[in-house]
This record gives sequence, C-alpha cells and structure tokens, in this order.
Amino acid sequence: MRYAQPCEDEGANSKKETNPLQVGLITIGQSPRTDITGGFREIFEPYDVEIVETGVLDGLTFDQVRAQYWPGHSEETATIYVSRMRDGVEVKLLKSHVYRGVQQRITELESECDLIVVLCTGTFDGLSAAVPVVFPDEVLHDRVRELGIASQLHVIAPTAEQKPFLTAKWATAVDELSFTISSPYQEFHLADVVADISSSRPEGVVLDCMGYRSEHKARILDSFLQEGLDIDYQVAEEIDRGDVPIILPQETVANYVHSLLDTDQRLSAGNREGQ
Repeated sequence: MRYAQPCEDEGANSKKETNPLQVGLITIGQSPRTDITGGFREIFEPYDVEIVETGVLDGLTFDQVRAQYWPGHSEETATIYVSRMRDGVEVKLLKSHVYRGVQQRITELESECDLIVVLCTGTFDGLSAAVPVVFPDEVLHDRVRELGIASQLHVIAPTAEQKPFLTAKWATAVDELSFTISSPYQEFHLADVVADISSSRPEGVVLDCMGYRSEHKARILDSFLQEGLDIDYQVAEEIDRGDVPIILPQETVANYVHSLLDTDQRLSAGNREGQ
C-alpha cells in the first residue's frame, strides 16, 4: 500500500471505528468525475464502501481557473497537468498550484476517510496524510515493472507540453519512450495512436492520464484487429495475444484498490486506524 508522509498531528489518530468504509477520491479538476468513478463503483460493489468525491477546482468558474491555475507565458518550462471541469471542458493546470490544492483536499478528507485515491497520474512527492493515500503514478510504475517492460514504452499523453516531464518520470523504469499526443477530453486521434504504436514496436503502452476511459483502450485494441490497415501485423498479433499490454490507469488503479480491500484487514473491516 502507498502512504503519504505521516502527519504529525496526533489528533488525527483518534478516529473511531465506523461502517461503511469511506474511500475519498480527489480529482485535480472538478468533481464529480463520472467518467472515472463508474469503474471504481463497480469494483466496490461487493464491499460496504461509500465514495466521497472532491476536486481541487470545485467551486471555481472557468475564468477563475484560468486566472489561478492556467499556465502563463512566463512559466513555459513548468510542469503542466491536464484535467477537466464538471461539464467536461479540458483545463491545463500548473503542477505547483495543483499540488497545494491536493494537499488541502487530503487534509479535508482524512478525518472522515479510511483511504484516499488521488485521481491523477502526475507525481505528488512529500504530501502529508493521516490515512493511506494511493497515487496512480506509483501504481503504474509498479505495473510496468511487473509486466517486465524495460526497453521500450509507448506513452499516450494529453498534451505535448508534458513530454519533458513524462520523459523524466519514466526514465527510471524504461530505456526508451515514444509518444502520441491525444487528449482524453477532446477528439481522440485513433489513427495517429495506432500508427505510432505500430512504428515504435513497444513492449507496452500506457495511457498516461486518469481521463482515458475503457472506450479508448477498446478502440485501440479493435483497430489492431482490423484488416487492411497500414500497420505492422507482427505488432498487431502481439497486441492481440496480450504480449504488448495496453495499460489503462482507471483499470489498473481500480484493480489495485480492489486488492487492498481484499487483503488489508484494517480496510476491509472498516477500521479507521491512524497510520
């Protein structure tokens, strides 16, 4: 299980045992994230679980988000994260501003939640929490290692502005990266995705944003099964056999949380124990 840095506030450790289990979901955009939570709710169904959703941008208008979080020309080298407003409109956000917001939301949720999941594949080192926090970036790295992907990884990302950040992020896991840029919040450029995967011949593919849905993965898989396309059919056969896995964060993280509910008795019993 992933933990944020323990909080020094001992008052947070006095939580009472309660039922049902409370799982907090934090988006860096606006909640509710109906495009993400469906898969989580399906996996949580066998358990006595309640989902508590919150978002860094909750309560803000689009103009306010632009003013407070939007990357400016003077910050072109800053790390950019991508999310969406409640109505589905894409927003680009400075990591430095999002980071503070995520810490604030964790602090708000930790008194009522047994487990928190940050719905973003970006990096969030050094956050404090009194309960376990799942960071998708760490879960994805573990999954890539489990699958033995070490030489060539193809990354599908929402914006080209993230390429320097993503290159550095994955450098500890794989030798080479290739990219396709296609946002999950706009038109998905399926032809480009398939062509790039075919030409790069990777060991695996990761859709590096929590906004990518099962439909995106299914469309990629279906495209490699079609005949008459200008693709490398050896790559197509490898994908069809599962030898080139396509890693979807929503699926991977939900399955990881499922494993926690199955194996961690403190969570499955609904006990709120300070960490």
